[in-house]
Amino acid sequence: MFKWAADHPDAAAAIAIAAVSLGFSAFVFWRQTSLQERVTRIEEERREEERRSQQRADVTVECSSRGERSRVAHTLLDYFLVLHNRGPAVARNVNLRAELLDGSTSLPSIRDNGLLPVPLLDSGQRYPMAVDVAMGDAIVFDVVVTWEDDEGPKEKRLRTNWH
Repeated sequence: MFKWAADHPDAAAAIAIAAVSLGFSAFVFWRQTSLQERVTRIEEERREEERRSQQRADVTVECSSRGERSRVAHTLLDYFLVLHNRGPAVARNVNLRAELLDGSTSLPSIRDNGLLPVPLLDSGQRYPMAVDVAMGDAIVFDVVVTWEDDEGPKEKRLRTNWH
């Protein structure tokens, strides 16, 4: 075989070039296939994350007040806590509890009218509750919100702030 290559140098060079080209083509094909598999895997993971995110509720608590501020401990203000589902999925069994911060002595009364836990809070839905603030009550405190969605139970700690 080597004698044939010596007798036909152009053919031997052509065969060598063809072999290198074939090897390079195989490498490029393998590399492209590998990259395509990675892209496909990333797209599938993204679709799965998007599907899961559609099953999530995102319940938060917003603080609001109406009226005019007074130098006397908030006598002219009405305070509200508003449960708000900002997620795309329905939140079920939505509940909240207020917790004192260090140094605070008493919590305001949250008027839920006996409707907590809220059985269903649709996407975008709000549920307002009046808050009775008495003299000496903390107006900054933590609220722990709990709910369930299609992914399971959730809990979020938020700080009220009416300032």
